[in-house]
Amino acid sequence: MATRKTTTKAKSKTTKKPATNARSAAAKSARATKSAKTTKPVAKKATVVKTTTAVKIKSAQITTDALRKLNLITAFVLAALAVAAGMLMNSASYALNIGYQGKDELVSLTSGKTAFVHASQSVADVQVKWFLVTILGLAVLFSLLNATRMRRKYEANLDDGVSAWRWIAIGVTSGLMLELVALLGGVSDIMTLKLISGLIFVTCALGWVAEKRNKQAGRPAWSEFVISLFTGSLPWLLIVSYAVFTWTHGLIRYSWFVYALHAALLVGFILLTINQYKRIGGWKNTRVVERNYLLIGFATKVAFAAILILAFQK
Repeated sequence: MATRKTTTKAKSKTTKKPATNARSAAAKSARATKSAKTTKPVAKKATVVKTTTAVKIKSAQITTDALRKLNLITAFVLAALAVAAGMLMNSASYALNIGYQGKDELVSLTSGKTAFVHASQSVADVQVKWFLVTILGLAVLFSLLNATRMRRKYEANLDDGVSAWRWIAIGVTSGLMLELVALLGGVSDIMTLKLISGLIFVTCALGWVAEKRNKQAGRPAWSEFVISLFTGSLPWLLIVSYAVFTWTHGLIRYSWFVYALHAALLVGFILLTINQYKRIGGWKNTRVVERNYLLIGFATKVAFAAILILAFQK
């Protein structure tokens, strides 16, 4: 009997060990599958974060070399357009007048008093093609200076966040462009034309002041921005009034190119205003802002020159 008990105990011990080994193996496999499941999503998240940051860094990289190339391309294209304008456009000219008060001899004799009457006199004739060539030549000069002789100062101004040179270039070229559009629309008085270009230059000067105060105060300079909107809209009120009164009182319409020039310049001015609004409102990357200014100015000048070349071709 004693021998039988010992054998049964030995059997029971030997049968229990495989069950525990199977359970431990199953637990290990379950842990391995759980760890594999938990590690897979983490790897995916890490790769997603890496790709998004890479895209952000890549999109924000606008180097000074890229801006220099853009200035050189602008200079080359506008120079080619200036040559094309001088060769392909006809010699159509518009008279520049001065306005003054003259004496009405007939009314003065009959009334016995000096009667004044509005008078004007032509002092010069301006050919459209040379006016356009002058505008394009100045734009080429500004772009070449940005890319060559004044490159260091140009890039230092960009890093500083305040670029007076840019606003000078925009003020001079945009003022002359709008002056030519007004001349083609019927504004022939010299002082009125110069007032138009002067208001545009004042608008650009206020844009520079807004940039400067925005940096000094560390907050948006909205007062200067609003004043610049007012001064910039005054020349457009004059140009639009001439277009409306030509249709309502003169009972005629402009040629197609005058309306096309109105549209091209108006879109350009609106885009420049939006870019300035975003810069004052919080855009910190000044190179992105400068790239936008260059692209808007380039597209506007190309459209402006192309319209005039087509309209006044020989």
